[in-house]
Formats: sequence, structure tokens, C-alpha cells
Amino acid sequence: HGSRCEGAEPNCAELERVDSGARGRGFSPRGKGLRHQVGWEIGEDERIAAQSTAERMMTSLAIVLGALCAMCALDSAAASVVKTVRAVASRDSDGDSFGPKVERQIWNNVNQGVKELVRTENDEIGVLDSVGNIRAYKVETGEEIQSLDVSSVGVRNPLAFSMDGKIALASYSFYDPDNLENVCLVSSLTGRNFFIFQARQAGRRIEEIALNPSQNHEFFVLVTYDASAEANSPLPTLRRTQVELYSYTLSSDGEVEEIWFSHALNLSDTFDSLTSLGGADNCHLQWSHTDTSVFYVTSLLSDSLWEMRVKFDGRNSQIEASPRRVTSVGAGSIIALMRVSFDGKRAAVLNLPAVDYSEIRMIMLADGSDIYRRNFSISGDGVVSCLGFHYNSELLYAGFGLRGIEPDRVDYPMLLSADGASAWGIELNGSESGSCSGVEFAAGKTTFVTASTREILFPVPSPPASNITIYDANAGGGGDDGGGDGGGDDGVCFPMDASVIVRGGASRRLDELAIGDEIADGSGGFSVVHTFGHREIGPTATMHTFVALHWGNNTQNSSGRAVALGVLHLSSNHLLYVDGSLKPARNVRVGEILRRQIVDGDGTMHTELVRIVAARQVRKLGLVNPHTMSGEILVEGIHVSCYTQTINSRIAHAMLAPLRAVYALTQLDALCGMLNSALPAWVYRTARSLRTLSL
Repeated sequence: HGSRCEGAEPNCAELERVDSGARGRGFSPRGKGLRHQVGWEIGEDERIAAQSTAERMMTSLAIVLGALCAMCALDSAAASVVKTVRAVASRDSDGDSFGPKVERQIWNNVNQGVKELVRTENDEIGVLDSVGNIRAYKVETGEEIQSLDVSSVGVRNPLAFSMDGKIALASYSFYDPDNLENVCLVSSLTGRNFFIFQARQAGRRIEEIALNPSQNHEFFVLVTYDASAEANSPLPTLRRTQVELYSYTLSSDGEVEEIWFSHALNLSDTFDSLTSLGGADNCHLQWSHTDTSVFYVTSLLSDSLWEMRVKFDGRNSQIEASPRRVTSVGAGSIIALMRVSFDGKRAAVLNLPAVDYSEIRMIMLADGSDIYRRNFSISGDGVVSCLGFHYNSELLYAGFGLRGIEPDRVDYPMLLSADGASAWGIELNGSESGSCSGVEFAAGKTTFVTASTREILFPVPSPPASNITIYDANAGGGGDDGGGDGGGDDGVCFPMDASVIVRGGASRRLDELAIGDEIADGSGGFSVVHTFGHREIGPTATMHTFVALHWGNNTQNSSGRAVALGVLHLSSNHLLYVDGSLKPARNVRVGEILRRQIVDGDGTMHTELVRIVAARQVRKLGLVNPHTMSGEILVEGIHVSCYTQTINSRIAHAMLAPLRAVYALTQLDALCGMLNSALPAWVYRTARSLRTLSL
């Protein structure tokens, strides 16, 4: 550090004092322990001199090691990826761990996509595929318990699906301007027989369905609309929302015997009409997990979430006449998705207030009050395609999908913590998994199920491919079978969309950075990028695990929670300045202080202290780690090192001295980009040994 201070950098003296104090505090306990063990004392001056001599020896050895490493890096074998220490676990601020791992795949299909995915109280999985076939599986074993091919029935264009432990129920649309009514198909899980029926009133379309989960009540509800043909359009226009209650009976061997209509109730619509575009995607029904006489509904024509209650009385059962409006998302908006938590206390809705972004709202069902709101940019994050509550009823999964718009994009589900911040993301199982079309937990179960569909519409349509995978939500590590990692990828540094400040004060993404660029390094000045430790960018970039450090000041929201004003993503072992000393990201805790620099309007650098308000793990795309001549850098304005905990930062900086010398003489990357994966394994092992000796 002393050699880097010789350029009279503005804040160097202050940093030297902080580092010296940290070293004194760090070595004092060891000195006492040594005196106690061997019975003699070392004077302070002698101890410092011995330490300085050891550091000089280690630095000299590291320079030699660095030269050898540079030569080895020219060999292709030196560019092989080395994974070293794995992070221990992903943790939210409350300490609960979550590290999903693939348990089994139960369906892999190259010809059909997944239209709907459901999970029953009996821990069964139901699938409605893109052509309308129905399948059911046991989660515990993956055994198929039903497979119903509807091609012989003549139904097509599946809309909605529901399943309980007894029957499966699906609705289909013909999109025929001469016949605007659609149908429902009811089948027992044995698959030996099925019923087809239409809405009770002619001209009404069935857009959503939900079976009552109770073993004591054999009922289901439908949402239907008046449908009318419009001139020059094959699609119907929907008006007047109605919720209908039906009941059914089963024979002794579990076959459906009879279905009858019990009651119907109109909802208050916000909008007069809407052209149907397969509208069940924006119309939702769900029964409560804790009170099976209560269900929740959203309509295509309403901006509200409604709570409705059934008074059960056999064939005379009725929907109570005064539904309760839980919340409204506001005029001009619609609720595109809705899920209710397992404890019956919360609901999550997806609001579409504008064409370019969506908003997830977590609310309390008792009074409709917001727990949090989280916005997602459609162009940047993707379209939120499904929601699923974690079994603890507080965490929420949000799945994304942009198939057909960006055919090369592979989307994945993201876990949102209890305050709406990103806590974890996993790549869906399979290299071509596509967009997430379903995420399902079950009460009291530690597994969850995802459905993913890959369907390319542009530039050339292709048949959809899909898979359904069961994950263990409590696994600590992912291994090599496609699950989530147990922690941050060691040594991968930063995601490719992280930003730095270049000379002149402009912000630049790491995947746009080049050798020779001058970037802010935390000293108040700028340092040249002479090589990259990693540079995985562009279409070939893959997902990796990073620690997300959310920082803010003392600002709080109405609930008294600290407000995050920014976030830094970096690898779990990467070093950053915390309370003035270097610390790996995995060990940073809420409340600790980071040093942030920003560019003022006149182009000067302004320093401020910010506080960690949350520390979590997420999955993000790409790996980039620029190495500057000074060995330090500002990322998202936060002062960090270019190095990780794997190797002592001083030794690591000395190891790259030959590379800096080559750049100083030639203005070229000494490794020609071949250090983009990792140093050879023997370098890490030797450096760790040297680091141990130096301590």
C-alpha cells in the first residue's frame, strides 16, 4: 500500500492510517499468545521489523510466482476454470437459509409447452400442456398417475386448469366466431371417464376455474363473461363478470357421476368490455388454504382483488351476496397474476400500470395494506409470468418469460424476500429451459416444482419444448446437476451489468469496458485497466451467484424499515472496504459502513459513507473483473479491491507486477485475454501456503 501512496493521491494518507491501525489490532492478540506459550517477549519495534521483513520476502516470492504464472497462462491449460472455496449458504437478513437443488425431473417434452401447472393438497402435480392434454404426477416419486390425450375429444386451445386429489378440470376455447362458447372437461384422476359441459347460460365464456381443496366439499367455481362477436374480428368481446358455483358427485370407484349448477353472483366491473386474448392469463381464482369456504378472484374487467365466501348446503349452496373488495390497483390498471399465501394472511398480485413495467404488490388480506411493492422493467427484467408463495408464506417466487420476443433469452425464477428484495435466483433445469411458466410450493413441504417452456415464434416458429423439475428448497449446494449453488461463485467478481466511473465522470457497464480505459479506483483519482481476471460477456454469458449488498443512509419507510438506495453485486470472496478495512463480501453484515464516491456536477469526486441495510444472494448474468494498475476500483460507486480472499491481496497485487510492467511498456494486455477464467490451481495452493507462512 505504501508504494501506491507515492503518487500523492488525495486520500492515501488517511487510508494508510486506517490500514496501519487495522494491522496493529490484528497482530496484537497473536503477539500475546506467543509470549504466553514460549515464555519470552518480543518488543514492539522488533515485531514490526520482523513483520516488514517477512512481507518483503513474501512480496519478492510473489513477484517470481507472478512471472511463472504469466508464462503458464500462455498455455491453454492455464485458462481452465478452477472453482475453489464454495460459499457456505444463502441467507436472508433473518438468517433463514435457502439454497435450491434439483431433486428430479418428472416431465421433459420436446413437442408441447406447459400452459398451466398446479400442485394439490395431496402433493400431486397437475399439468395442462399447450395442446390441452392433462397429466398428473406424484411429487414424492415422480410416478405418472394420469395421462389424458384430448385429441380424440376435439377440444383445443386450452385456457385454464385446476386439480385436486380427486378430479382434474380444464377449460378450452375454440375461437370460432360462429360459436363463441367454450367448454370445460372434467376427468377423474383415474382417467377412465370424463365429462364435457358448457356454462349454464348460452353465450357465456368460461375463463377461469378452481376446485375446492377440501376433502369434505366437492365444489368448484368458474369465472364467466358474456361474449359477443365483433365485426371483422375472430375474437369475442367479453362483458359482465359472473362467478358461478358448481358441485359434482363421485362414484365409489372415484369416477365423476354428475355435475350440477348451484349459484351465480355478478361482480362489479371497472371496465365495460375487453377483447379476449386467451384471457384466463389475466383472470384468477384461488381458494384459501386455511378457510375452504373462502376464495379470492380477479377479473379481466376489474382493477380489484375480491374475497368471496360460500355457504355450503349441498345442492343449495350459495355464494354470499356481498363480496369484500380486498384492494384496488387503481383505474387504468389490471391485476395480471394473483396468489394467496399458505397461512391465509397475505396475497401477491401483479399489477400492470404501464406498458413498460410491471409491479408486484404484497398485501395483507385482512385490510389490503401494502407489505411492499417491487417494480420490474419489462425490457430489462422481462415479463413476470408466474408467482408462487414459499411454504413459509413470507417469501415469494416470481418467474419470468419473454419467449418469442427474445428467442435467445433463458429466463429463470427469482425468490423475493419478505421485504421484496431479491434473495435468490436459480437457472431452470436444462440448457434450453426457456421461460418460467409455473412455480409451485405446498404447505409443510420443503420441495417446490417449476415448469419451463421454450417456444420461439420469431424469426422462424419452432415447436415448444418444456420440462417440469422438482427442487429441494433446503439443499445447501447445487453440485453439478443443475441446481442452485450453495453460495457465491468464488473468484467470479462482478456481473457484466455492474457499472464503473470512467475519466470524465460518465458511467460505463463492465461488459463495455476495454483495456486502457481509465476508471475511478477509490483514491479520488483514476487508474488504467491493464487486464481482466474474468471476462464472460455477450451471448455466451451464463448465470452465476453473487452477494447483493443493499446500501442506504438513515432513510426509513412508513413501516420503519431502512430504505435501500443502491446495490452492489460481487462474488462472495471478493474484498471490499468495510468500516475502513478489507473484508470479503460473504462476511459483510447489516449496519456496517461502506465508502461510496460519486461525481459532483462540476466533475469532482465526492465521498460519502453509506450503511448496509440488507445482504442477500442472487443469480445474475456474466463475469467481469477488471484489474487496474492500482489494484483497486469503484463499482457502483463503492470502494472495492480487484482481488478476492482466496489470495492475500498484497501477494495477489505483487503477482501481477510483471503484467503491469508489460502494459506500461507496450500498452497491451500481457495475457491477451487468456486470464479470463482463472489462475492455475497450483498458483492458488502455493499462494495460500505463502499467506499462511506470512501470518
